[in-house]
Amino acid sequence: MHRTQTYTLAFAAAAVLVTAASALLAYRGLSAAFEGEFQARVARVAGIAASQVAPSAVAELRRFGAESGGFLEVQAQLDMLCSVTGFEDFQLVDTTRAVLYDVRRAEEGIGARSVWDSLAPGALAGALAGETATGPPVRRDSLDVRVAFQPVRENGRVVAVLVAEARP
Repeated sequence: MHRTQTYTLAFAAAAVLVTAASALLAYRGLSAAFEGEFQARVARVAGIAASQVAPSAVAELRRFGAESGGFLEVQAQLDMLCSVTGFEDFQLVDTTRAVLYDVRRAEEGIGARSVWDSLAPGALAGALAGETATGPPVRRDSLDVRVAFQPVRENGRVVAVLVAEARP
């Protein structure tokens, strides 16, 4: 092989490596940007949903459970929002971390400890402290989901947390 051919092949191999490395970096950057945008969307929807939950409905749910008007009010709001947004689930969690309402499980899950207490304890704690929080990507019920936690407030005090769960 001639020296010119060797240099040409080396240059071509280097160009292929640089192109592959650039493509990988671009892919990672775009993937991170899309993930960030999706997580922000989940948090925005959770904020809208939380603003629609009346603290009086939360109080009724605590006191009377599935037999209350608060249950029907929350059920109508969150079920409709779930179907309109295409989200996987919305869950309303009490300050004791017990489930007040779960779209996917309806009456079954009421009073049980929220699964998010173990899957994203820091994010749930942040929301209970009054901060909007997002959880890490999680595999739940054989689905990859992203989750956002939004406090429901009454006079500045957190009375519950709305959890929004969506597939990317």
